[in-house]
Amino acid sequence: MSQPESIDGHCWVVRDNKIIDPHFSSYNMVCKIRGVDVNKPVYIPAESIIQKVIIKKWTNFTDGKSFEKTWKNQYDYCFVNAIAEQRKNGGELVFGSMGWGDWIEYGGIDWKLHQFLKK
Repeated sequence: MSQPESIDGHCWVVRDNKIIDPHFSSYNMVCKIRGVDVNKPVYIPAESIIQKVIIKKWTNFTDGKSFEKTWKNQYDYCFVNAIAEQRKNGGELVFGSMGWGDWIEYGGIDWKLHQFLKK
């Protein structure tokens, strides 16, 4: 089965009112290039219908695959990282935008469903 189409957004887990999302050294470089503070992450959840559609696509893709016990978090695999984390330790999957300070790297503040899905 091929993975869902490319998506302009980010996925993370919320557990006990805390965001669980691995930080990769690549983020430090991106922040330095953009002139933003790596210590000021911004997470903006998408509208609930958008979250449901995107999360369903990715959970359907990973259903029946028991990878979470051996999965090591990887840069540019936020959906699989989040699903593995949620399956191992619980919490809620959240889809939306992510960035630092006033710069949003993934998604945006004001998007529609068709803007997330890239053909």
